[in-house]
Amino acid sequence: MKIPIYTGIVLLCLAGVFAGAFGQDNPTFKVKAGDYPDKVIPVAAQFQYPEFKKGKVLFYGGRMAEALLNYSYLSGEILFLKDHKDTLELLDKELVKVVDIQGAIFYNDKQYGFCEMVSNYGGIKLSKKHALTRIGDEKGGPYGISYTASSVTTYSSYANANAPAGKKLKMDTEAIFGHRTLYFFVDKNDRYLIPGKNSIVRLFPKYKNQISQYLKENPVNFTLEDDLERLLAYSQGLDQ
Repeated sequence: MKIPIYTGIVLLCLAGVFAGAFGQDNPTFKVKAGDYPDKVIPVAAQFQYPEFKKGKVLFYGGRMAEALLNYSYLSGEILFLKDHKDTLELLDKELVKVVDIQGAIFYNDKQYGFCEMVSNYGGIKLSKKHALTRIGDEKGGPYGISYTASSVTTYSSYANANAPAGKKLKMDTEAIFGHRTLYFFVDKNDRYLIPGKNSIVRLFPKYKNQISQYLKENPVNFTLEDDLERLLAYSQGLDQ
C-alpha cells in the first residue's frame, strides 16, 4: 500500500512538533466527523520516532532487507520510506517475521500485528503494542482499548486519506483519540497471552502456589509495565 506524502512537510513536522507533542501526559486529539485522523493529529504524535531510522526486516524464509523504518501509532504498522523519501509504504505483514529498528525489536504476531519486545526472562518475553486509538467522543462515551486484533489495528483502514482503502470517520460527534499501550506475555512458542493470574501460572505451572502467594502479598496491576516486569522476574527466578 503506497501513501504519497510531501517529505519536506513531514520532516518539518517531525522535527518541530515532536518535542511538544508529548509535553503533557497522555495527550488526546479531537477529530471532527468526516475528517481523516492523520490530517488532524500532529504527525509527530503518529510515529514512534521523530525521523525514519535505518532498520532491518527479516522475512519468513530467511531473506533480510534494510530500509528507513518507523512505527505508526495510528495504524499499528511498520512503514518504510522509498523512492527518494517521497513515498511511505506499509510492510507486507504476511511476509514479515521480525523488524529491528536500531535495537528496537518488533515481532509480527498473526493476531495483534507488530508488537515491540520489552524484555526477555529465560525465553518468556514481555511485549507491548502501542496504539493511537479512539477512546471516546464529545459526549464522553468511553471506548477504551481491549485485547482484540481490531482494537489495536482498528485505524489502519483509514490511517491516511490517500490510502486506497482509506475512509472518513462517519460519526455525529467529534472522536477523541489517545495513546494506549497493551502488554502481552509471550511464551517460548511465540504464543501471545493476555497478562493475568491465569496466564502467568500457565507460563510457570510448577510454581502455581508460590505465584499465587506472591500475588496476594504483592498486588500486581496487569496493565503496568513495571508491575509486569517485577512479576516475570520473580517467576523466572523460581525456575532457576
